[in-house]
Amino acid sequence: MIAGGALTDHLLAVYCTGRGVEIGPGATPYGRRPGTVMLDRFAERHLRQSVVDVIGDGRALPFTDGSLHHVIASHVLEHQPDVLATLAEWRRVLAAEGALVLMLPHLERTLDRDRQPADVSHLVGETGATQPLHLDDVHWSEFEASLGDHHYWMDDPRARLGDGSWNREWIAANQFIHYHAWTQHEMAAIVTQAGFHVAAVIEELPERPDTFLVIARRSAP
Repeated sequence: MIAGGALTDHLLAVYCTGRGVEIGPGATPYGRRPGTVMLDRFAERHLRQSVVDVIGDGRALPFTDGSLHHVIASHVLEHQPDVLATLAEWRRVLAAEGALVLMLPHLERTLDRDRQPADVSHLVGETGATQPLHLDDVHWSEFEASLGDHHYWMDDPRARLGDGSWNREWIAANQFIHYHAWTQHEMAAIVTQAGFHVAAVIEELPERPDTFLVIARRSAP
């Protein structure tokens, strides 16, 4: 089943023209249209349902500078420890006025609801951190407290160490951690900080009530 609703599909048709990439589409992409390449690190998770064209890392895209007209990422950015560096990489591959389409879990309508939103100053303060965030007890404890009773990956024996504690290295390597949480207000300011200008914001996607959307265009150098 292809993800999306009428409003989302309309916005993608307006902003996602030309050549582009969807990062982390899994088995349910938003941008399956001519010219949009599907890139995922974990295509093997989805087996025969996968629609992935390229296996690759969204933090190091295999595209030349300014070669794309759109980048789509649904529920991807919260799994990236260095948000500003990731946005810089996505900006790098976009041509001037190229569109960035972000769909993200809304802090107030997900298991992250008890976390503090990560604003621009929070992310700037983490730039150049010497310790991986999954080993930082503050970030980890916030994530652990938000886990709830069950996620599918918890059943994997590799998720825990011999003493029963969480295997942070394995969980981080598989990008199951939500390092940060936001509402659309923080994210609009974050993408502006990262060199974009906001084109559209939707506080709640009709087809996915836990999700907000921010569309931004790459500002001139």
